[in-house]
Amino acid sequence: MLPGTEPNNYEWRLSAITLSSGADSVQLGGYFNIYNQQTSRSKNLSERTFIFTDRALYRPGQIIYFKGIMLESSNGGRSNNVLKARSTTVTLNDANGQKVASIQLTTNEFGSFSGKFNAPEGLLGGQMRISNESGSAGFSVEEYKRPKFYVEFDTLKGSYALSEQVKVKGFAKAYAGNNIDGAAVKYRVVRQARFPYYWCFYRFGMPSSPSKEITSGIATTKVDGSFDIEFNAMPDKSIDPKALPVFTYTVYADITDINGETRSGNVGVQAGYTSLQIETNIAEDSKPEELKNVNIRTENLNGIFTPAQVKVSVSRLEFPGFLRKRLWETPDQFAMTEAAFKVAFPNDEYKEESNYLNWKKGKLLHEASFTTTANGNVSIPESTWYQNGWYVIEISTKDAQGHDILEKKYTHVWAPGKKEANQKDILAYTDKSSYEPGQEAELWLATAVDNPYLLRTSTQPYAVTNPIRLKITEEDRGGLAYAWMYVYNNRVYRTEKTANVPWSNKQLQVEWAT
Repeated sequence: MLPGTEPNNYEWRLSAITLSSGADSVQLGGYFNIYNQQTSRSKNLSERTFIFTDRALYRPGQIIYFKGIMLESSNGGRSNNVLKARSTTVTLNDANGQKVASIQLTTNEFGSFSGKFNAPEGLLGGQMRISNESGSAGFSVEEYKRPKFYVEFDTLKGSYALSEQVKVKGFAKAYAGNNIDGAAVKYRVVRQARFPYYWCFYRFGMPSSPSKEITSGIATTKVDGSFDIEFNAMPDKSIDPKALPVFTYTVYADITDINGETRSGNVGVQAGYTSLQIETNIAEDSKPEELKNVNIRTENLNGIFTPAQVKVSVSRLEFPGFLRKRLWETPDQFAMTEAAFKVAFPNDEYKEESNYLNWKKGKLLHEASFTTTANGNVSIPESTWYQNGWYVIEISTKDAQGHDILEKKYTHVWAPGKKEANQKDILAYTDKSSYEPGQEAELWLATAVDNPYLLRTSTQPYAVTNPIRLKITEEDRGGLAYAWMYVYNNRVYRTEKTANVPWSNKQLQVEWAT
């Protein structure tokens, strides 16, 4: 813990920290904010007002109904009480911040007040505000007309191939139920690229593909209010197909009826070098029990579920040992051979060996083939993750055209009680994602080196054990925050962890009754 000049009185900001051991020292520059729990929970009182309006948009001259609730907060915002019989001045300000009107109100026994203003007429429209001494609410005042019709597009259910003609069907429909025929349609189609499979390009960086308008034109709505837009799904040929780009063709349509009213709509069409994509929810950091059931779905590029025969394989990656990362970019030409480099610098990486994406696959631990389902539920034996470390999950299939599709997910699995060397420089692990008062939290800390000298900060003092056991109390609502840092071979490693303790006792319970 950082010492203070007085008990529970720390400097709020440090510009540098120097760590020393014997004749060795390192200075960490930057700014460090020190959180003092005692000070943060001071008894200083503050007032807040929450103001609500009945609508977000008004026409000039309409009545603006508002309501406010006044609170007095203390103990760092953890204690709140309504302010009864409190007099307050509520002011209406226009779009230029000028006072338009004000009213004097007094809160009732529930700390609330209510009133009304007339939206100003003859002034510049825009964002206006209602405020008092400790709160405000914004709203818009505009001259507007209610729309008489809207634009929508047919749901896209098919798969589309690159370099082929695509037809998109849309409709102009009146809110009264009739069709809008004979209306002018101006449209344009804009192409953008995305790259869902990062492992295809991470070595060289994400390719660049700026958005481009590929076509535009005019059309007219038919008797049934429909209109058709056709375009060629041209790919960006400057992108290597091996990067597996997916192109989004956004169709924008502006429709003007015979009365001069204009409404707009848009729809996106997806196309790529493959017609199928694999979606999965596997996170980068996992616990063994979280991977017993994972979600794997196959969809066409427009997000519609498409069943497919897939194969899933799980392998553990071979850990090369804990190495210092380069402080500079990897050179394209090496002055030393790898063998000579390892002799001179045994603790440093030679060619990005510390990046798990470059590690070799180890033994195959699990393999299964199945047909995907709409819910995507897939079971993997928990025994697959019997060791801590990095794993790669490979999911492969073929689309209707016979193209191979491969998705790779890398996940770091960690559980307490295992003997393997830690493959991350430092990590913190909690047994649950959320806690309630009365429960006990377990917080584990693991480092890549044995027994480093840890600098720690926290919102609550704790006994230095592993695991750290914390008795959660009502005072902990809002969450507990912890951070650790250590220095090894002149490199700084840090992590932080939050124990979530929600304000579940403040949740409103709404019930319908007859």
